[in-house]
Amino acid sequence: MKIKNTFKDLTGIFRVMKLRKKKIAQANKESLQKDNVTLLAKELHPGKIKAVVDNIVQETSDSKRITLVSKKIPLFTAGQYLTMELQIGDSIVSRSYSIVTSPLVAYREKYVEIIAKDYKDGFVSSYINHELKVGDEVIIEMGLGKLSYQEFRDSLNIVAIAGGAGITPFISMAHDIIDRKLDINLTIIYGSDNPKEIIAKDELDSLMQDNIKVIHVISGKYQFKGEKGFIDKNIIKKYSPEDATYFICGPKPMLDSVMRDLAELNVDLRRIRVESYSSMDITKHPDFDVSKANEVFEIEVRQGLYKERIKALSTESIAVALERSGLRIHTACRAGKCGLCRVKVISGDYFVPKEKDDRRYTDKEFNYVYSCSTYPMSDMIIKINIS
Repeated sequence: MKIKNTFKDLTGIFRVMKLRKKKIAQANKESLQKDNVTLLAKELHPGKIKAVVDNIVQETSDSKRITLVSKKIPLFTAGQYLTMELQIGDSIVSRSYSIVTSPLVAYREKYVEIIAKDYKDGFVSSYINHELKVGDEVIIEMGLGKLSYQEFRDSLNIVAIAGGAGITPFISMAHDIIDRKLDINLTIIYGSDNPKEIIAKDELDSLMQDNIKVIHVISGKYQFKGEKGFIDKNIIKKYSPEDATYFICGPKPMLDSVMRDLAELNVDLRRIRVESYSSMDITKHPDFDVSKANEVFEIEVRQGLYKERIKALSTESIAVALERSGLRIHTACRAGKCGLCRVKVISGDYFVPKEKDDRRYTDKEFNYVYSCSTYPMSDMIIKINIS
């Protein structure tokens, strides 16, 4: 096979370089003193920033409100979350927490608040609730997640359905509606077990006005003047205005139940926004091989020429195994949605729950997985870029 003009094509780079030098020589020699576009971009999207724990308050018996201060707090949208990176022993870990603070207050006053619930055997939640202290420095990244109101997409009538710590993004939304005097009607249906353990109850009461309503639903056997039981289609229908957009945040069992209820109410999927925050007990998943529950496998982690072998429990995600071993992995949603924790599987078996498998077709084709939602089912070899 004969290729024409090969030499001319190969030498084309030199002609480009010569032309480039000529153009540079003809340019104005005065340098720009300030690039306003770049400065604005850095202010709005600073990436990872240092923050200091300024205050810790017991919110309920098993949750704390954490105040983080930083001069670089950027603008964000009500309903979004941040990731907090912590050093726990030899491990560098990150977890996501919805922001409670109003976006305007956070930007002006340079602080944000989160509420961290203390989960049994939680690797990070236990540390935050029992060891984190005022004055500690953490790394945060803000403006993440899509559980936020968009004027050209969503109705002026919002029904927010929350369970447990899933109330936090809707507190920020309520503050934002008040701060900016938005013409939006927000109805929050909030499920809790115990009326004495309602997160931010006093704050929620103070936010109620003509266009912001909070309906508490108590599932436990306690005396309570209000809705009892679990949030179901009857309660949703009772408090839903016409043509509402639904925002849902909470543990997965609640999310699944509410999604079934909305389907029975013939709510179009285009009118539903969802964010699930809690990790699941993978052994209870119908497709999980329970015969391998609590088995310990070995994962060889490759990064360029670097190799390290780590232990991984079958009931914990690969992301958790990496964190426990002191390897840095960039995560955000922890729900198999954002893809920041994407790794390449070279060999080995693994399990990904269908409802958490949001990989693109090409990722599946070339054996990439999202480590936060992937569980080892054998010894593995993976290739990873650890940030």
